[in-house]
Amino acid sequence: MSSASLLDSMAAQMEASRKADLRRYRRLLWADDPADEKGAKELRLIVKRLEKSDAELVEDGKLIKRARDYAERAMKMPADYEAREREAQAAVKEYDAQTAELIQSRRAEYFRRYNVVCDLHDQKRRADDARRDLQKLQRSHPDLLGMVGDDGAESGVEAR
Repeated sequence: MSSASLLDSMAAQMEASRKADLRRYRRLLWADDPADEKGAKELRLIVKRLEKSDAELVEDGKLIKRARDYAERAMKMPADYEAREREAQAAVKEYDAQTAELIQSRRAEYFRRYNVVCDLHDQKRRADDARRDLQKLQRSHPDLLGMVGDDGAESGVEAR
């Protein structure tokens, strides 16, 4: 066997051994209780072979714990989630439609009331305009209209 193929073979064996150590390291960290004596001893040996520091071991443990928490949360998803979500979305759509209908009816009532106010303002404006026009006529024809009141009747004489 040539030295190059021997080196390649050794490198492949080392890589296979490292992958096996990483798999076992991962399993030990994922185990519910890796602190039993046998597991703890094996973990220390693997950590040493993988040349990991204590800080890296702690960080890996935190990462595994976070991943476990995410997996547990994902598993807690109710089986009928999609159906419940569709129902909730339908309820929101229905509520939105009811709200739009309410707004539309309220808007119609608002404009009806607003038009009443506008009509009343218009009546007042026309009455004010008529008073001013009457005063102008009285000033321009005092002999004929000097005694006519705002109601159009001659002063002192009741309108018939």
